[in-house]
Parts: sequence; C-alpha cells; structure tokens
Amino acid sequence: MAMAGFVTSFLIFVLVVLLGEDGVVFEAKWAFVAWQASTASYIAIMLIAGWMEGNSPMFNMVPGTGRNVIYSVRLALGTLMTIASLSWFLRASRLAWAQSPKANPEAPRDLASVHDLTSAKAI
Repeated sequence: MAMAGFVTSFLIFVLVVLLGEDGVVFEAKWAFVAWQASTASYIAIMLIAGWMEGNSPMFNMVPGTGRNVIYSVRLALGTLMTIASLSWFLRASRLAWAQSPKANPEAPRDLASVHDLTSAKAI
C-alpha cells in the first residue's frame, strides 16, 4: 500500500509542479480524497483476495459469493478512480479552452486572470 500511495501522490505532485500555476486543476479536494481512498481500499481488497486465494487456490476458479463481492468492490473502486481522473481532465480542458484565442479573443492570457474568471463564474 505504501508504494501505490507514494506513486500516486508523487505523480500528482509532479503534475502540479510541471503545470505550475495550471496546477489549479487539482484544487478539487473531493477528487483527490476519492482517488487516494480508492487506491488504499483497492489495495486492501486485493490483499484480501490474495490471502483467500493463497489459502484456497480454487478461490478465483470456482464462482462464489466472496469472489463476486471482492471483484464487484474492485470494479466500484476503479470506477471512482476513473471519475476522479475525468474530473481533473475536464477541469484542465475547461482551463485550456478559456485560454484559447478562439473561445474568447479578448480574454487575458495570464493564468491568474483566467482562474479569477472561472472562480467568478462559479459564484
């Protein structure tokens, strides 16, 4: 779990540093919490699945309620991680579109002004 959590956090940190002020894309706290909690839960559920398969190698071969529940939870967690990623992608797309000369020829080109404009629209 430490490795997955570290890699996930590190990659988000790298993206924020590389994006500079464009890192406002990651200001959605719910997406960050959802991603981190899903990653931790995914690792825990796969640890349980591995433990059960280690005790009984037929666990994954023979259909059963336990196996189906574990993999259904795994699917739900993966879906939640995908939704968080889509949130970041959509925020980045909106930011890029707001800076586009086609979208608004008179729009300011500095990121701070664009961020102020997008924040004002939310109010």
